[in-house]
Amino acid sequence: MHKLCYNQPLMAEKRIKIYTDGGTSSNIPPFGIGYGSFRIGEDGEINRLDFKCQMSSNAAEIYTMAYAIQECSEKEIDIFSDSRIGLNWVKKAQFLGCTIPENISEGMKRAILFLIPIALGKNIKTHWRPREQIFKIFGH
Repeated sequence: MHKLCYNQPLMAEKRIKIYTDGGTSSNIPPFGIGYGSFRIGEDGEINRLDFKCQMSSNAAEIYTMAYAIQECSEKEIDIFSDSRIGLNWVKKAQFLGCTIPENISEGMKRAILFLIPIALGKNIKTHWRPREQIFKIFGH
């Protein structure tokens, strides 16, 4: 027979889902103009970003994730993307001591340095999704 404790209510963990996609008009150096899209919540509004500068697709993915996390007031986040590189940087950026390799491009360094203070201290779980699933959400 199990005893139930009635004075301590069950607390469901409240996590918000964020979906992101970033890219560029050309991923060949000197690169194209970066863009991105994100949605907070299952049925949230799609937010479009135009970075108005040249960057790699990986940098655009990281900037898009950072802006989406910044817009979300929750600290418990599940983020979904087709960018394994971007998701890996989000995982690292949550913790103090995140180091950036010296051989990384200046554009990627700037994107990561923008992400770190936004993700730091949040509980973010990353989830990779195939390109086709992300395309269905954003159409790019």
